[in-house]
Amino acid sequence: MPAPWTIIGSGRLGSALRQWLGQSGVPATVVRHAGVAAWRRGLRAAAPGGLLLAVPDDALTGLARDLAAARPEWRGWRILHTSGGLDSSVLAPLQRRRAAVGSLHPMMTFPRAGRPAPVPEGIVFSYEGDAGARRAAAALIRGWRGLPLPLAPGVKTAYHLAATLVGPGAVVEMAAAETVLRRAGLRGAELARARQGLRRLLGATAANLEDGLLAAWTGPWARGDRQTVARHLRQVPTAELRRLYRALLAAARADKYLSSGTKK
Repeated sequence: MPAPWTIIGSGRLGSALRQWLGQSGVPATVVRHAGVAAWRRGLRAAAPGGLLLAVPDDALTGLARDLAAARPEWRGWRILHTSGGLDSSVLAPLQRRRAAVGSLHPMMTFPRAGRPAPVPEGIVFSYEGDAGARRAAAALIRGWRGLPLPLAPGVKTAYHLAATLVGPGAVVEMAAAETVLRRAGLRGAELARARQGLRRLLGATAANLEDGLLAAWTGPWARGDRQTVARHLRQVPTAELRRLYRALLAAARADKYLSSGTKK
């Protein structure tokens, strides 16, 4: 029987972890972050197991400190947090009590409650930590048929920045695009159809990126259509969006990968 895991955190990622563990035959228990205090009282007598800490980044330091205080010895436990930007050092209080600590982060976005989690097969999972934690993380990734990405601790912030630019960054750009359309007068069915087109465009861009940056690099910025760019800027409805447009255009013109034709 696979060793059981306890997931602390019942949000989008915590729910996905529970689903993935169940599908791979691994026993899993979920503890709501708000209910950790009551659950922690039984830890002193608990047998060693695995903990997945799927809580907000800012909560990890306090959670690690509180868990470490719950029992004098954590030898035999494997404890992984799921932050993309923090490394295993945030779990130092638990490591000092002999737990194997590390991090495991899926490079993926997750749906709201009530919708099924994405299939873990093919998802890139970064992981790092001490030897025992890395082994535990690698075993989970294998069980999920994910793609392992071992990282040095110092690389995690850059890795998470890259993911943020593509994930939440794309959401901000989509919101900006919708603002432009609404300010231009689109409403109701017209706006809904335009949104559908934008989502399809975003999906096609992602598909084209499979063949490299230049395969996805199209439109007036790629062609150097200066007059079109000038018309765009006259149409931008707010100063904030004008700064965003100019910043993206400047980054595109300065990016050596786009200008040199480097693929993948």
